[in-house]
Amino acid sequence: MGGPHAATIVDTNDPRFYVFVTDRMDPPPHLLLQLEAKSERRQFTVVSEKGRKGYAPLAKQNVKLDYRILERLKVQVNRGRMMFVNYLELRPRQVLRTGEYAVVGDSFQDIATFRVP
Repeated sequence: MGGPHAATIVDTNDPRFYVFVTDRMDPPPHLLLQLEAKSERRQFTVVSEKGRKGYAPLAKQNVKLDYRILERLKVQVNRGRMMFVNYLELRPRQVLRTGEYAVVGDSFQDIATFRVP
């Protein structure tokens, strides 16, 4: 992630995030990661395991989240076919320390960064 600091500043160390996700929640749809500073950049490290789908961040960078379903919406996908979409509140289980963070969604294209002063 370019630059030494995120443009978004969150003035609380106990933030809440609100997202929409499809009904499948295994693995959980979003991660909160503490970023490392490396020569004027922010980064996190992920690992993948041969034969397993997806990726996982290093445990020391992963901030555990509580997931709370606020509303479960029934959406018609096409004629006669329905799916459910969950409106979730994501909340860190611990108070966030000063630093840079990223909320990572389903892919590496779905990342939002912020900093806690």
